[in-house]
Amino acid sequence: TAGGLLHALSKLKANSFLVLNGDTYFAVPLKTLRAFHKENGAQVSMALFRSDNPRYTGVSLDARAKVSLAGGPFANGGVFLFERGCLPKAGFNLEKDLLPAIKNIYGLVFDAPFVDIGVPEDWRAAETIISGH
Repeated sequence: TAGGLLHALSKLKANSFLVLNGDTYFAVPLKTLRAFHKENGAQVSMALFRSDNPRYTGVSLDARAKVSLAGGPFANGGVFLFERGCLPKAGFNLEKDLLPAIKNIYGLVFDAPFVDIGVPEDWRAAETIISGH
């Protein structure tokens, strides 16, 4: 759910803001994501990585880098750049309710270390992956 995100909005002054999943690490160059977001006039920009692991929801991109959440070779890395105006005022689930309702989502694929610390084997590997950056 995105209750924390809605709560944080009352404290944010900026129209654009970063949202990070709390149980993943993705070494995304944020300046690159920001430039991509501005260039495309996106409501949401997602940092993606290539994955064939069925544990992650598939994401695809069209020729203009617009996101489709209907399956594909990329995975959501849990790093988003949002525009304040695209968020509802009441509770929602980020990945099930909000993202599918937004039409102006762009994705940029990064070849950067990613780890989901929500499972034991990745938790053990996280120290090695993160300390390398």
